[in-house]
Amino acid sequence: MLRQIWVLSGEADWCYTTARYLLQTQLNPIVWVPQTPAASVLGQTLDALVFDAHQGLDSNALALGVGAIRGGGVLVLLTPSLDQWPVFNDPDYARLIPYLYQPPPCSRFIQRFLSYWQGAATVQWLNIENPLPLPLSPPPLLLAWQWTAEQLMVLNQLLDFKGVSVLLADRGRGKSTLLGEVVARYVSLGKTVVVTAPKRA
Repeated sequence: MLRQIWVLSGEADWCYTTARYLLQTQLNPIVWVPQTPAASVLGQTLDALVFDAHQGLDSNALALGVGAIRGGGVLVLLTPSLDQWPVFNDPDYARLIPYLYQPPPCSRFIQRFLSYWQGAATVQWLNIENPLPLPLSPPPLLLAWQWTAEQLMVLNQLLDFKGVSVLLADRGRGKSTLLGEVVARYVSLGKTVVVTAPKRA
């Protein structure tokens, strides 16, 4: 199941108020970044992640956080107004600028980021001129979990196959969730499962 993406653009206070409203009836855990370091969510499964780009768009932190959102969960991205964001004085940008280099007036990265996301049909956009209709009950977030047809096929193959299997997929396709289900089913049958990795998460 795909993750949902909501982009709330405008003044920081409006974005925070709207994000809290959207998530008011949702299950935990919900993590707010950068209030919580993004690396701390590794190994967790989140219903929702709120990423505040007013405090800087760290693309690595965003990628780490999104990877922890479960299928059907939601990323809420808080940004400056979209027409001002490319010229916004991004607090995270300073660490990337070489000594004595004068950054351009517009962030090409933000421009590219916006052009890519604005072309995605799955992204929902809200701003102070185009707000949510209120009251809205319940908020339209957090879809019920369900396996995709592809995940079910792979799950059955893994459970039936007795040899060595290699599972390959793009980031965010549910590999960890799928393997967790395989482990849970083996354990329920009284089998011993050993999980290993290059290093402790």
